[in-house]
Amino acid sequence: MFRLNPFVRVGLCLSAISCAWPVLAVDDDGE
Repeated sequence: MFRLNPFVRVGLCLSAISCAWPVLAVDDDGE
């Protein structure tokens, strides 16, 4: 399924990071 494009995998990874980053930032901030 992910063999279509390496760019698709990169896009999904970036999307996941973008979604998770605020959560990680808040968790790291201790709030």
